[in-house]
Amino acid sequence: MQFIAAFLYAYSQNVDVIVMPRGIPDPKRSAIEPKNELKADLERWANRDAADLFARIALAEQGPGELEPKATQPASNPDRMWNILKQLIIGVSRKIPVICAAGNSGESQLIYPASLAAPDNGIIAVGAVTVEGFRSGYSNYGEGLTLVAPSDDGEVFNRHQLRINRLSPLIAKHQYSPDTGKEYCYSHLSLLSTDLPGVFGYDEGKAPWSTLLPSANNPGVGGGYYTSFGGTSGAAALVGGVAALVQRAHRAVHGGSGKLDGIAVKSILEEASSRSSNVGPGIRTLTPDCMNGDHEDVIDPRYFFGAGLLNAAKAVGAVLNS
Repeated sequence: MQFIAAFLYAYSQNVDVIVMPRGIPDPKRSAIEPKNELKADLERWANRDAADLFARIALAEQGPGELEPKATQPASNPDRMWNILKQLIIGVSRKIPVICAAGNSGESQLIYPASLAAPDNGIIAVGAVTVEGFRSGYSNYGEGLTLVAPSDDGEVFNRHQLRINRLSPLIAKHQYSPDTGKEYCYSHLSLLSTDLPGVFGYDEGKAPWSTLLPSANNPGVGGGYYTSFGGTSGAAALVGGVAALVQRAHRAVHGGSGKLDGIAVKSILEEASSRSSNVGPGIRTLTPDCMNGDHEDVIDPRYFFGAGLLNAAKAVGAVLNS
């Protein structure tokens, strides 16, 4: 499996940090749990599926034809490789910090493998926040979230909150009348990242940054060397950069090629984070919002922000002054 090979290679190269900007499609562990209000409907579907299964078994007992010759056989264990990968990720994280994006579906649960984050490992689950001080509209949150970092925003339309880009030219075509206290400020700022020019880049030339090198006079070049970026992927990349700086600072102080283990780096990053901070240039401190339930904003802020917003200078300074 390519994921196992990738983690083993990273471990053999003694890298400083591993960044996982996306989830891993483990068929069992990557499944999103249904929300409480949907469970009753799903249970009805489960009962229907069970009834269908009994009917298929009855048909199978009447003779061959229903059985699939290429189906997984009873003696095999298709979950074995995924079990190995899970234990490998956890084991490697204790030596090398593994920075994982929390996910971009606005769920009150983390995607896999961010959901593996625990006090006894070096897996760091990263959520996204905006300059307005709120969780990014798409950012997953919930139990296990380690900390947050700046990113862009996403519009939200549900019965718990409204978050829209009121600068959009299409805004006049719709009527938005949210209940009092249910509209949250949308952030228009995003991350700026380097990019490959041309069709192989993230930006093929449609974003404003496409005018920044190479020359827009060459229509065959496509996007420039820079592009706007976001998501919990972008937030995780920022945290990964700070983790790399922490490792470099450790070597500057202690010399040699040694490095901090994953649990130590995670502890330093958490200590350098705060839930009472604001994302510059914004002025509002980190503030919970109601995404998947009314009055959800009264839940412990750690549910939304973990240890809080990471301060890169504080994290590096803690190592240099140790």
